[in-house]
Amino acid sequence: MFLAHLESPMAPVAGDELYAPDTPGQVIGTVVNAAPSPDGGFDLLAVVQVTSAEGGELFWKAPDGPRLRLLPSPYPM
Repeated sequence: MFLAHLESPMAPVAGDELYAPDTPGQVIGTVVNAAPSPDGGFDLLAVVQVTSAEGGELFWKAPDGPRLRLLPSPYPM
């Protein structure tokens, strides 16, 4: 489970697919929950393959979709 931020006028919803450059065309994660961020855009929780998340580049709904910014975990891992 990862915490991320998305700058988009459209709200992500549970079940939206996530992609990463290291696995072209393959879904590597799913949005679990999302809420408007106080600073604009949306903060979300997503289940993502750890190896893809470690690469740092995640994209919403398409391999060339809006980029997610991973946020620090609120708890130690």
